[in-house]
Amino acid sequence: MTIEDILESLLKKDFSDVSEFSLDFLKRNQRGNIENNFKYLHTLGMKAGKIAKHVHILGMKEEVLMNNYNNLIGLGISNEKIMNRAGLLGFTQKTIDTHFRNLRKLKISPQKIASRAGLLEMNPKTIQEHYKNLSNLGIKSQKISTNAQLLGRNPKTIQENYDNLIRLKISRKKIASHPELLGMKQNTIQKNYNKLINLGISPQKINTQIHLLSANSKTIKKKYVSLIKLGISPNKITIQAGLLGMDIKTIQKNYDNLRSLGVIHRKINTYSLLLGWSSETIRFNYDNLIRLGIPSYRIVSQPGILGRDPHKISNNYNYLTKIIKINEDRISTYFQILMENPDAFAKKLRILKLEIFGLRRNDSFDPNKLPDFFLSSPATLMAKKKYCVMNRIDFMGNKTFLKRPWLKIMKRVKESVSKKEANEEGKKISFPLKKKYDGWMIEYKKWGEKFTERRGRRLIMRL
Repeated sequence: MTIEDILESLLKKDFSDVSEFSLDFLKRNQRGNIENNFKYLHTLGMKAGKIAKHVHILGMKEEVLMNNYNNLIGLGISNEKIMNRAGLLGFTQKTIDTHFRNLRKLKISPQKIASRAGLLEMNPKTIQEHYKNLSNLGIKSQKISTNAQLLGRNPKTIQENYDNLIRLKISRKKIASHPELLGMKQNTIQKNYNKLINLGISPQKINTQIHLLSANSKTIKKKYVSLIKLGISPNKITIQAGLLGMDIKTIQKNYDNLRSLGVIHRKINTYSLLLGWSSETIRFNYDNLIRLGIPSYRIVSQPGILGRDPHKISNNYNYLTKIIKINEDRISTYFQILMENPDAFAKKLRILKLEIFGLRRNDSFDPNKLPDFFLSSPATLMAKKKYCVMNRIDFMGNKTFLKRPWLKIMKRVKESVSKKEANEEGKKISFPLKKKYDGWMIEYKKWGEKFTERRGRRLIMRL
């Protein structure tokens, strides 16, 4: 009985997949018990079609074949992976171990090697070249380890996929943070990109939420429809495009949780970002605000605060009450100040005292008597003060006069002025001051954060 006859009787219809090369190999290696090896592989769960494509392993010594299998199992490679990667059984244990060690040197975890067992079949030099190519594209070692499958891809294909993402205005930094996209077909990426554009997601948002390009376009559409059914407007979905990458059931759970806290539907739409936060996190943040004395009805009226870091909220509360001496009842009413940068808020109060009201540093100043100014822009207040001084309007007797709209202030000078004219004139006066103060405040916040990290306290300890 010829080798061909034995194989045909074992493989039946799959015999046609056996190559001439494999048959030649078997003819030169008849020491192996072909039938026993076939039974052994079949017992392990390997299908005849897979054996036919790797028929040379039937010519191995039975003991060697079993040892190779056990060695792979010992390295964490599952039986399922071995059955799908039958070629691994044809490598000597020494070769497999060498390949395994090479991948470990590249910081590929044993778990990743086990899930990408095909890498063990590749020449270490080829792996090294592919690794270097990915590094040259700005992919860090940690990301390569996480996306080890890329080491099995042709560098030319990787480069073409990279260039395609660049053409789609995806930044190099974003590609480096989501290298899994380099393993996807260009037409799939383009199809997903076009679907997102058709849903109103801007190229800028796609670049920000680049992970959406790896999601199935039909799944994205289904999630979009689900958000619409929850009453989230198309405009809000495009702004919070990251929601399209979340599980539909999770979104629904988070929505129901917000409603149970008393957040009305309209507010959920306005603050749709909160749908991306887990219900446990939102509940914890809510309870923290309650502990700080913020009434529930105020929290749900401005639910954006539920998305803020509770640790920072608590630190801001302690700073404002203990250092700046803002009364707790004032914070309860104007709790939005807890979301402000504390250094910037304290500086705003100092500007109010020294520059707007013209008091001296040692003069008494109680901000609790002027809560209307807590949420005001220093630039706008300075602009209104400038206008009042230029037109000799007395505001010191009634400091809250500066909180009035431009129309009411300007009517003191010109009764016939319209609301549009007043607002336009106000913008002209405010613009240079706003540019100055806003730019300065940005730097002040950075300076304040660095000072706090370095010194362990805030910049302003008293007003």
